[in-house]
Amino acid sequence: MADTSAETSATAPANASGGKASDNKTPDSMAGLDPYVTVRAQLIARKWDNASLPRSEWFQALARAGFTGILAGGTRYGAGMANFLTAAEIFGAFALPMTFAPVAGAAATLAASDAPAAHAALRQMLDGGAPVLPALQSGARTMVMGAGGGLTAQIGPDGNLSITGTRFAVPDAGQAQQFLAEAQGPDGIVVFLYSKNNPGVEYSSLSDVTGNQLGAFRFDNCAITPTDILARGAQAHDLLDRMRFAVQLGLGAELAGLGGALMARAGESHASDRDIAATLLDVSLARAFVFGAAGVAQPTEPGALEIIAGARAAASLATLAAAELALTVRHDERRSAIVEQLARRAIVASRIYRQPQAHKLRFVQWRWSEGAGPEIFTQLFTAASHSAGGQDSAALSPQVADLIEANESVHKTAHDAGIAGEPVFRDNHGDAELALMALVCADAQHQAGGDVGTGFLSAARDRTARKIAASALYAAGSHAALADHPGNIASNFVAANRCGTGA
Repeated sequence: MADTSAETSATAPANASGGKASDNKTPDSMAGLDPYVTVRAQLIARKWDNASLPRSEWFQALARAGFTGILAGGTRYGAGMANFLTAAEIFGAFALPMTFAPVAGAAATLAASDAPAAHAALRQMLDGGAPVLPALQSGARTMVMGAGGGLTAQIGPDGNLSITGTRFAVPDAGQAQQFLAEAQGPDGIVVFLYSKNNPGVEYSSLSDVTGNQLGAFRFDNCAITPTDILARGAQAHDLLDRMRFAVQLGLGAELAGLGGALMARAGESHASDRDIAATLLDVSLARAFVFGAAGVAQPTEPGALEIIAGARAAASLATLAAAELALTVRHDERRSAIVEQLARRAIVASRIYRQPQAHKLRFVQWRWSEGAGPEIFTQLFTAASHSAGGQDSAALSPQVADLIEANESVHKTAHDAGIAGEPVFRDNHGDAELALMALVCADAQHQAGGDVGTGFLSAARDRTARKIAASALYAAGSHAALADHPGNIASNFVAANRCGTGA
């Protein structure tokens, strides 16, 4: 986990690389360095805060450092995704005033489009111009959204699209030159570019708790010319997937970095060792989940968006728990101000492009749908292992494989008990399955030689087993209460106990 400090960036020399603080060019000495070294040097050199660096300069500096283009090349993410997540994690650890993931997500989308307008917008952005940002629906006002995210498109007699609907809570909208959005048209989904100046677009802004601006757009028969249409139909879905993959995984990595920063603050205080250990485990597992889910970030991978939604939910919930812990312990006045700054950032970052509960709901609904069986854990392990540099011959640890089998028995028992569709049970068991997927990713990273230690893996297995056992007891108890034959009580509770012991 990247060490961070809001005060480090505030007290570092004006320019660690020897140039002027306002110089946005990347020093030649940074060429070839790994993402951690490069990003940290950029952060310290430029003192990333609202007072000393206008946000437009922040975007230009990112572009010239090459980070907005990390996902712009090739048809597969590969090492580019790992570098991107590493950078995003460090940005989160420094509690920067804006998010990097939407910028990189837009770059990935523009690069994958065949439209000349997309290539022109990407070139301008990568040359240091104002960014193109995704106007994905935030989901702040609804848990479930239909196709098009609330926007509809009709074809006019002149061949233009006429867009109607609203988009809320677009982060950093005031800094962007253009935006990417999707709408439901007469022939399916369409992805298009637009600006705040388009006729028929009404723009307004609202401050979040960190003092940054969220943009809202109201489309009233906004005309989009054919040149600004990037894709339709299947290609549009592919572009949207790419954008969502980058945005949600990047935000998950940023949240993991931010959670680590908050845990560092809690560790400096007199917080309970037990509370710190439990919350740090949450943050570390969420990080493993985010980096592991990157292995399935391919448009053709079944369940990819649902797995990524789970990783994003885990990262959001873990970071909010870290913020809660850090805020409840005593600090001196200076450190309290830093913790409050980090906590405010955690609140905003956890809710950009849909709140944690919405991501968890999507994940849970998918896990209880047909076709989302136990084999998905093995597929995730393989993908996470490859993304961590593992070998094809690697297999799940026996203890983790036993937990997957135990989890499957919970599904069966819940169906038998008639509670598989019960929202309270599903939400409770969703926590267990989020932990299990994170454990699978951590297992893959451990076997690939990553920084996941044996002790951490053992602790994560034990706690995941307890969560599965709790769900099993819930399902078994419900079944026993409704069963015609009292003998079912013993068999169900024995099965629950085996989940808890990993037998």
